[in-house]
Amino acid sequence: MDGTFKGWNRNKGFGFIRPDDGSEDVFIHQSAVADPKAFRPGVRVSFEVQASAKGRSATNVIITEAAATTLKAERYRGRVKFWTERGFGFIEPDDRSGDVFVHESALAGDQGEYLCEGDIVEYQVADGKKGLEAGAISIVGWTAPLDRLARFADMGGPGWLTRLDDISEDEPWEYKHTTAPEPLPILRSYVRHTFRRLEEMEGGIGYSKDEKFAAFNTGLVTPNQEDIFALFGANPRPNRQPWRLMGFQKASDRQFLNQFGASLPPLANYFEDPSVLLYDRRCELFVSIDHVMENIDRFPKHLQANAYVARQLLISAEATTKKRVYRNYKAAVPQFYRDKGGAGSVQLLIPICLENPARADLALVVGKTETGTAYRGSTVLTLDMAYNNARLLARPDTEWLQP
Repeated sequence: MDGTFKGWNRNKGFGFIRPDDGSEDVFIHQSAVADPKAFRPGVRVSFEVQASAKGRSATNVIITEAAATTLKAERYRGRVKFWTERGFGFIEPDDRSGDVFVHESALAGDQGEYLCEGDIVEYQVADGKKGLEAGAISIVGWTAPLDRLARFADMGGPGWLTRLDDISEDEPWEYKHTTAPEPLPILRSYVRHTFRRLEEMEGGIGYSKDEKFAAFNTGLVTPNQEDIFALFGANPRPNRQPWRLMGFQKASDRQFLNQFGASLPPLANYFEDPSVLLYDRRCELFVSIDHVMENIDRFPKHLQANAYVARQLLISAEATTKKRVYRNYKAAVPQFYRDKGGAGSVQLLIPICLENPARADLALVVGKTETGTAYRGSTVLTLDMAYNNARLLARPDTEWLQP
C-alpha cells in the first residue's frame, strides 16, 4: 500500500500511516524501521500490512518521497511559544511575521536536545502544506514563558504528561466534543493551573532542607489512593529555569520521603468558605440572554448559522434550567475561573438543554451578585471547556458534565 506518515507518538514509540485508499490509519512501531528520525510527518511511504494486536500494522516500510520541500537559505530567529506532548509546536518569529510550525525532528544534529516553551531558536523555513515550517533548528537561548510551570521548571522532552497519566487513577483527560492539538489536554490544563495556585499559596511549593529538591502536590492519586507529587532537582541546563522535573513520586516512595517526609507539600486550595460550592436556592437566577448570545460560536454547529432559532431555544431552556437546579442543587457544578486581572473566584456551571431535556448542550456560568442576593448568568461554555475548568476543583460527579 501507499500512504502518508502522520508522525511518531514519542511517548509510546509508535505512530500511524494514513493510507491513500481512504481506509483507517495503519499502526507503525519504531522498531519496524531502520531510522525512525527519517520518518517526518508528511513523508510518503510504501508499506505492507499485517494483522496485529493493534489492528493493522505496517511492515517493510519504505520512504518514497520526502515530506519537506527545500529549505530557504535565510535563517531566522524566534521563540518557541507553544509545545505539545506530540513533539510539535509553534515558533513566534522575532519580526512578528506570523507563527511558524515546528516539529522536533527539525532540530539540527543529534545532541540530545529537545524543544520546550521559551526556547530561543534560529531556523530556516520551507513551504509546508499548512504554511511555513521550520527546519535546521538550533537552540541559542531561553527566555521565561508566560506559563508559570514552564517558567519554574524544565519538564524535559515530550512524555511527562503521559507518565503522570500512567501512574494516576484513571480519569477522562481527553476532550469529547472537540479536538485538541495534543493528547491529554485537560490534564495539561489541570497540572499547570494547579501549580499556579500552589505558587500563590504560602508554602504551596515544598523545598527540601538542603534546598536541593523541590516538589508540589499534583492533587492526583494512584489507583490505590496514594498522593502523587512532582519532584524536581536542580536544572543542569545553564541559563534556564532553576528546576528540572525528576519524575512523579508517590507519597510512600523512599526518595520522596527522605526529602519531604517531615512536611508534605499541601493540596491546592481554591476557597475558604465551602458554601460557595453549592447552589443557594434562596437566590433568584437571572440570565442575560443578550450576553450569552455573544458566544453563539459555542452553540452546536447547526444552530450557529441561525441566531434566531438559537435565541428562541435558549429562552425556552432558561425556565427548565432554573427548575432543574432548584430541584437538585448538585446539578450546579463548581468551577474556578480567573479574570483578565488574574484574580480567581469560584463560579457555578448549570446545564443548558436546548433541544433534548436529557442532554446538555452548553454550561451556563453563574456567579452571585456583589450583594449576594441573586445569581447572574451572562456567558456559556462548551461542555469540554466546562469540564476543563471544573476539574481544577474536583473531578465532576454529575450526570450531565462528562468529557
